[in-house]
Amino acid sequence: MAEIPGSPGAFEQPRDLPLRRRRQLIVAGTVAVAAEQIAGIRYPVPAYVTAGAAALLLLIAGMVIGWRRNRKAPAVLIVDDKNRSFRTPTHAAGALMALSCLHIAGLFLAATRESILVGLGGAALFLAVIAGTWSAYWNGTWIAFHPDRLVAAKSTGILTVPWDALTPDQPGAGDEWHQVKLAYAHPDRATTTGLRVNRDEVTFEATNADLIIKAVATYAAHPDRRAAIGTPAEFDRLREGLPTPLRGIFEAPEPAPRATTIRRLVVGAALFAAAVFIADLDHWVHYAGTLFGFAAAEQLLSAYRGWRAARRARATA
Repeated sequence: MAEIPGSPGAFEQPRDLPLRRRRQLIVAGTVAVAAEQIAGIRYPVPAYVTAGAAALLLLIAGMVIGWRRNRKAPAVLIVDDKNRSFRTPTHAAGALMALSCLHIAGLFLAATRESILVGLGGAALFLAVIAGTWSAYWNGTWIAFHPDRLVAAKSTGILTVPWDALTPDQPGAGDEWHQVKLAYAHPDRATTTGLRVNRDEVTFEATNADLIIKAVATYAAHPDRRAAIGTPAEFDRLREGLPTPLRGIFEAPEPAPRATTIRRLVVGAALFAAAVFIADLDHWVHYAGTLFGFAAAEQLLSAYRGWRAARRARATA
């Protein structure tokens, strides 16, 4: 259960993707990729279409979910009174993007009938992207606070840190909004599972960064408050005095002049046209059309964000 922002003392469960459902989603997506490969043996063209369409739709869905959930990440935690813990909520964006990469890898595998080198090379590239951060897709990315320890699920494994292994100093903000750097008094007491887990920072999603920084600092410096972790009253106390506005996934975009917006739209349209043209070529180079499509989407998104910021600036002037 978590507090409704602006309603002190009222609690409701924040949106969260349960671990079981996350793994079911990944398994179902993997089965779909396998089915595409089997179908591609006899029906190669439909398999190309389904793999490409699935990859694009999953990528867009993941980007939209991640943007919506993290754009103005609220100061919420899942309060587990039964197991006495706080945990940051998770969403499906990472899992959907991983499945998108998996479908693209399947698309390249199907292309081995035209070029073995390109097919295997492309598939290996996208599979390497997934394998490098597989733990984040399978377990999610979150931080859990327990009375005796901090546990963080990261991209390559799980980090567990007893509270007395940390210094009582305020932790620092990471290079990205969803990262917090830890300061150790006894770094040897931190344990990890997985491959080369970075012990110096923790990563989270769908939660305000200032809340996480305050939680780590509070429980590292005040042992008397650790026993109350997992209770609604303690969470209510933890949220007191947080600064506003709260940080989110993006820095506020700069308002874009009309000429800049037009330039971005023109470049995006040109890149999209190039993506369509390249995708229609007969040679294996048509697979590069996907990269032009991603570049076009980035330009069009920048145009929209800059235009929207300019419109809001004019409205508040």
